[in-house]
Amino acid sequence: MDEVRVFCGDVDRPTLIDESTIFLDVAAAKGDPARVRLSAAEVTRKMLGKIPDRLADLLDIACYVYCADQITRRDTKLMARLGGDWQRDFSFTVAVRDFAFWSNPEVLSKLESTLTFLSDDRFAFAFKATRRVSPPQEYLDLSGAGPPPSFSPDRVVLFSGGLDSFAGATEALIGQNERVVLVSHRSSPFVAGRQATLLDGLRKRVDPARLFRLSVEVTKGGNQAVEFTQRTRSFLFATIGFIVARMFGKREVTFYENGVVSMNLPLAPHVLGTRATRTTHPRVLHDFGSLFSRIAEHDIKIVNPYFWLSKADVVRKIADFGCQHLIEQTFSCAEVRKANRNNKHCGVCSQCVDRRFGILAADCGAHERSTNYIVDLIRGAREQGTEASLMEAYLLAAHRYAGISEAGFRSAYGQIFRAIRYLDVPANEAAGRLHHLHVRHGVAVVNVLKRELGSLDLAVARKNLPNTSLLSMLLERPIEPIAFTDATEVAPPAPVQAAAAGYLPLPRPIRFAVSPDGSRVVFEGGPTLKGRSAALISALFGSYRDGLSAASGGSMHRFTDRRTLAQRLGIEEPSLGKRVERLRGQLAAEFRSHLNASIGDDDVLENQPWSGYRLNPHLFLEPSLLGQPDARLTSVGVTAVSSDVTTRPASGRIPRAAPRKMSQLSKR
Repeated sequence: MDEVRVFCGDVDRPTLIDESTIFLDVAAAKGDPARVRLSAAEVTRKMLGKIPDRLADLLDIACYVYCADQITRRDTKLMARLGGDWQRDFSFTVAVRDFAFWSNPEVLSKLESTLTFLSDDRFAFAFKATRRVSPPQEYLDLSGAGPPPSFSPDRVVLFSGGLDSFAGATEALIGQNERVVLVSHRSSPFVAGRQATLLDGLRKRVDPARLFRLSVEVTKGGNQAVEFTQRTRSFLFATIGFIVARMFGKREVTFYENGVVSMNLPLAPHVLGTRATRTTHPRVLHDFGSLFSRIAEHDIKIVNPYFWLSKADVVRKIADFGCQHLIEQTFSCAEVRKANRNNKHCGVCSQCVDRRFGILAADCGAHERSTNYIVDLIRGAREQGTEASLMEAYLLAAHRYAGISEAGFRSAYGQIFRAIRYLDVPANEAAGRLHHLHVRHGVAVVNVLKRELGSLDLAVARKNLPNTSLLSMLLERPIEPIAFTDATEVAPPAPVQAAAAGYLPLPRPIRFAVSPDGSRVVFEGGPTLKGRSAALISALFGSYRDGLSAASGGSMHRFTDRRTLAQRLGIEEPSLGKRVERLRGQLAAEFRSHLNASIGDDDVLENQPWSGYRLNPHLFLEPSLLGQPDARLTSVGVTAVSSDVTTRPASGRIPRAAPRKMSQLSKR
């Protein structure tokens, strides 16, 4: 897609404009097509008077981003160009009050990277100093009396009215007896009505003085929304929560979202871009907190206490706190327009499918009628194409989760490593808990299906069910959980594979040298690396040398984490994996070409998933390979022998290897 230029506030507008040019202004006069209208119910001018310029700028920016997102269409559902038009390219020019702060390169980079990862679009910002003096209370529609006298909250909760946020509100108010501010974004009158019903229900259960609700509505005059994925909505939502938290002197904002949805692993390989939403992904919440901390000059945290829960776990919490009668009033559907017309969930979007399975798995189906959905989860007819395919992908993913091994999970879903570093538990434990969470989710879905199938009169069902209903799909192509394992779990050990392939151990140690400028890496026997491959080895060479100087053996050889290594190479962190893969491929080719040998992935470059990369401590440094002998360096080399690296004789036969004493072997 071509660049979408967005001019915001009182910046100078270009003379040449086209259909990809957008004008937005929160302070524009009524009737101006650029006007962005903000309405903050329950807010007083006195409350907003506490907002510094920097926070007011953030609110403006969040509104502009959200509106531009709404009125800029992504690809069509058919994706004729295989997703080529899915990602959008936004260039914002924004008038701000605190120009010096927003022009700081670090702040600018954090804002752009946060929005880019959140939405999977490209964002670029340029800021101009505003010529106006317009605090938010001058252009917001204010209609509230404010919180109860002397109200001081324990927690600021983002409240959408969905199952997860409602469960969190019940736990904070009823389970923990806290004073709570519920912050809502009113995306439509229908959703606002559902939120109000839930609030009335909560007020009947707790002292109303412990609950204050604040809601904000953002609308764009002159343009109707054309894009409803709205991945940047959570940025607006979090910004509002952050500003409210600062009004009350708090440094933490709470999102409640189950971990399966927060991770949102792709249901199928063809899931593209922001169809795999990241609105509460651990990195997104971390990035929000990091950006907000810079703005506030205090440590701000955006937390998700429900990350280790499944949807069924969340629904059970609502029942545990005695609010199961309100489950039907929560709203989770992505198709808000359909809900406005029908007063029901659509029943076919991924949010509806996940919601209904969670309710049934929690044995709370009696508290929500199936008629709460336009299309019934189990027996309703789905349209061929997107609706049927989404259901099929959801079921396949659930069945895969139900039987997947932990190693298989880590291998199949590398996306988890984007999140692990942002979780407050050790990396290995986090990976195990993520696996367990998804297994529980998968088993819950499978058990619901078994229960529904077991209650059927198959003869009647085959005759009366629509062909595209969930049950018809299952009756036509029954799916049984399959134990999914990674190939490495069943593969023979490397020595066994080597023997079967007719290779002999390559004499050890593997000797190498790095040129003084790092541009060339030479291995004994001829394999040579240059360019980017040599640069990767050189970037780790300093730690290798430090390890040699410190002690003999691998324990003193430090790993270099992915972020640091990517920075040394001047590349983005996601590109590092490909760089490593190419290096290992080149090494394999070089050793086969020069020595008729096959080496393992870790024989030169080792990695551990949560520690990073290092050069194998058992490589032997031999500067003389460069024609530059250095006795001091060669005297600290470490020798080792391993059967993982093998060479095939030219004859193809396997000659007997010379016997070695155990004392000559060194464990890797």
